[in-house]
Amino acid sequence: MLNIFRKKKYLQNIYVKKRTSYSIKKIDGSFIRSFFSHWAVFFVLSCFVLIILIFSGIKAYKNLITSNFFRIEKVLVHGTNFFSQDNVLKYAKIYPGNNSFSVNIREVERTLKQNPWVEKVSIKRSLLGVFDIFITEREPAFWMQKDGVLYYADVFGNAITKVDSENFISLPTLEVLDGGEKLMSYLAELIKMLNKSSAIDMNKISVFRLSKKNGVEVVCDKNSFTMSIDPKLWGKNLQNLDSVLLDIKSKNEMGLVKQINVYSKGVWVQYSKKI
Repeated sequence: MLNIFRKKKYLQNIYVKKRTSYSIKKIDGSFIRSFFSHWAVFFVLSCFVLIILIFSGIKAYKNLITSNFFRIEKVLVHGTNFFSQDNVLKYAKIYPGNNSFSVNIREVERTLKQNPWVEKVSIKRSLLGVFDIFITEREPAFWMQKDGVLYYADVFGNAITKVDSENFISLPTLEVLDGGEKLMSYLAELIKMLNKSSAIDMNKISVFRLSKKNGVEVVCDKNSFTMSIDPKLWGKNLQNLDSVLLDIKSKNEMGLVKQINVYSKGVWVQYSKKI
């Protein structure tokens, strides 16, 4: 009898648990549906607000780049000698009267760097409507023939742009003969030394000639005076040349010199007549 009672009670407990479990599951399902419905409403409202903000931002940006309050008052170009200010503005497309915020500075800098004269460029924008364009130019040191066309070239022998009447400047000619390509790297140091030296007038140099046979040659005064420098022991040879030139100048004999040959063993000077 006792066992029968226990069995009935056990079955009742199982029934109660099943009902309780079912109720919990039913409550959980309605809660989840309510939760997702609220999130769906929140998501839709968020998207609506985001769309409003995007369109408001676009409208504000359009007003910003078209407002006369932010117009460009002045454009200043710094550091140019060969790349004229008019051409800089033409390349940059920055003109007084345009809207300041319509200018993409990075894009303008990228465009200006495509000009052969420009080595470096930096642009600064002021809230007062002033643009400052800072340019570092490639400086020409020679004229150089390339494919039958005369170019400006820098101190490393790199062609810059064609010589024309708009940016004309008289410079010595760079001649590169057989084997002379390997001597290009010596030019910058040679020109630096000659510019510092008080013995040589750079305006009187007409030709720089590079060749495997004669090394680096400098022709002055239209072939009346030639210097030939051996590239071996280059630094020492330049020092010796500088010392000899200063000595000749101190004696007022520069007008009598016909040839100077600089070798690793010393300097040989030939005069046009006996002194």
